[in-house]
Amino acid sequence: TNKINMELGVAISEEAYTAFSKVNKKHGKWVIFKSDSNNETVLVDSEGGLDSNFDEFRDALPDHEPRWAVFDLKIEKPDGSTAQKIVFYSYIPDSYTGTNKLFFSASKETIMKNFEGIARSIQANDKDDVNEKEAIELFL
Repeated sequence: TNKINMELGVAISEEAYTAFSKVNKKHGKWVIFKSDSNNETVLVDSEGGLDSNFDEFRDALPDHEPRWAVFDLKIEKPDGSTAQKIVFYSYIPDSYTGTNKLFFSASKETIMKNFEGIARSIQANDKDDVNEKEAIELFL
């Protein structure tokens, strides 16, 4: 069953909830989400296990298609302590020419509300904006 958010009519599939839950519980490193062809449901595009890294995450993003994504970031603070923070990416490449730009940006808040545990969101307009060092710096 899908949980529907009536504001935008975008539903989050059970598989998307399950994949996010894995990241939230530290059983997975990242998930990239896509929309179904009717822009009604959030689906899993790909996911990375605990041994996966940021480069693999960035490489898994399509070059010219929008996606939403979460990554469990390991932050090493100047005092030597570490923290894990989940970052949400709204990835809408400038090179994307389809009609879903507005849908992807408008759905971001709805998706974030449904996924508890997200610390920050980052708007990415190309793969260069998906940068591990820059994401970590948001928490330092």
